[in-house]
Amino acid sequence: NNSQTQGTFQFTSGSESYTLSVLTTAISVYNPSFRFEKSSTDLTGGAPLSPGDILQYRMNYSNLGNDASTNSRIIDNIPAGTSYRPGSIRINGALMTDALDGDQAHYDFANNRIVYNLGTGATGLAGGEIPASPAAGSSGYVTFEVFIPTSCAVLSCSGTMRNRARMSYNGKISLSA
Repeated sequence: NNSQTQGTFQFTSGSESYTLSVLTTAISVYNPSFRFEKSSTDLTGGAPLSPGDILQYRMNYSNLGNDASTNSRIIDNIPAGTSYRPGSIRINGALMTDALDGDQAHYDFANNRIVYNLGTGATGLAGGEIPASPAAGSSGYVTFEVFIPTSCAVLSCSGTMRNRARMSYNGKISLSA
């Protein structure tokens, strides 16, 4: 049972005496372990970024652990100084709606972030299962787009944009979070 933290070993013999010199055990540890790669692309082209440009953020993920993840979710914050481009949320290239509805992602207007519910069985409200590598579905990617402000009077402009995301999940076998 994976929730156990201790074990008992018992040795008996019906007619022989013995001395226990060595006890060896093998305990398997099962946990999902994710690797992430985050990138941004100026879809409008040119360098440096210019007012009104459209920037796409992409996050690749892979479960390199030995356990599937359940209730798998990525929350990606919209960078300060930008505005979300409606209709740009995608999971593995498939377009999602902005609304909290039947698909697996939505724009959380109140918290200015994108919520992705990932994996097999994911819904608009809960994440699904992402198997361990090398199984099909053990990796994927999510994207969304933002506008760079055309006027610093509307959105505050700064020389640096930071995009932060986090992933939450539980282990299927380990039940760890």
